[in-house]
Amino acid sequence: MQLVHSLELMDKFCPVSYDEINSNEERLSLVKQALPKVIENRLSKRQKECVRLYYFENMNMEQTAAALGIERSSVSRTLKRARDRIKISLEYLI
Repeated sequence: MQLVHSLELMDKFCPVSYDEINSNEERLSLVKQALPKVIENRLSKRQKECVRLYYFENMNMEQTAAALGIERSSVSRTLKRARDRIKISLEYLI
């Protein structure tokens, strides 16, 4: 499955700059392997759903909100909290 927001996702979840990727291929590989596990084990049910719909199903925030029956602001806040939690979890790998 292709991610429309993949660059945004990696910017927010991986503190490795694009210039450093070639020299840090091993770390990037670790992050890519760990990301699904972090999403599954560290996020709440709502956070998982928002991440899945927004990043993996390529829905915008309004569509994600409609699918979940919540306000757009709730989607935005939930995604921010999910990204923060993922970032903290992945920092231990890098």
